[in-house]
Amino acid sequence: MKSIRKNALILLSGTAAALILEALPFGAVLNFATPDGETIRKTFSYFSPIAYGYANFAPLLTALFTCWQIIFCVVALISQKKNHLRLISRTSLLPVITSILPLISYFSVTALFISLILILVFILSIIFQKQSK
Repeated sequence: MKSIRKNALILLSGTAAALILEALPFGAVLNFATPDGETIRKTFSYFSPIAYGYANFAPLLTALFTCWQIIFCVVALISQKKNHLRLISRTSLLPVITSILPLISYFSVTALFISLILILVFILSIIFQKQSK
C-alpha cells in the first residue's frame, strides 16, 4: 500500500509542476502580423481563452487534461488502489499528445518543459502500473 501511495504522490507532484507551468503566461504562443509585414510573438497562459479564440486549441486542452490527471492522482493517493494507477497510466498520454501538437510553430521554452514533464509522468505511470501488478 505504501508503494501505491508513494507512486501516486510522485505522479501528482509531476503533474502539479506541469500545471504550475501551464498557469504561467509564457506557454501558449500566438504569432500576430503587423501592417508592415513583421511578426509579433505573444505568449499566454495555457488557460487563456485568447489562444483558444485564435484557433490554438492545444494549450487549453492540455491544461484541461492536466487538471483531470491531477484529480486522478488525488483519487489514487486517497484510495490506494492498483486500478487507479492503471487509470492514470492510460489517461496520461492525452496531455502529452496535446502538449506537443503546437510543436510546428507555436512552441515556447515553457511549453517544452511542460511537454517533458508530462512525458516523464506518462513514463513513470507506466512503470508504476507495471510494478503494482
